[in-house]
Amino acid sequence: MESDGKKSELSGRHGIYNLSGYQVSRHARQRFQERFQVDSESQTSDPPWADMLRSCRKLGLKQDGSASYITVYGDMPVVLIEQDQVILTCMTQQQFETVMADFGRKSWPRKPGRWFKRIRSGGLEP
Repeated sequence: MESDGKKSELSGRHGIYNLSGYQVSRHARQRFQERFQVDSESQTSDPPWADMLRSCRKLGLKQDGSASYITVYGDMPVVLIEQDQVILTCMTQQQFETVMADFGRKSWPRKPGRWFKRIRSGGLEP
């Protein structure tokens, strides 16, 4: 943390952020299980979350301080909403489109294939 009271900004390579140190709320776990048809047995060991949180791309910020990130689970894009280092919820790409403007986005990023390729590689590609 910085001395002036502001949160330190996450850093990442090629815009890829590591959110693995963030807490995942119960609500986010339930929404993930419901929206991405993940069985509850795999949720106890947390492998999907561990992999997904290591490599996220920031989509935008909301005025209340929450941020949206996109990551992938298998071949499916997953949008995470974070505030105060807690993942509050997750949603599908289509669900996020309804609130995209709240996060300062008018449209999806150009070249989404390139974004997903970088997310999967953890930002190691140039």
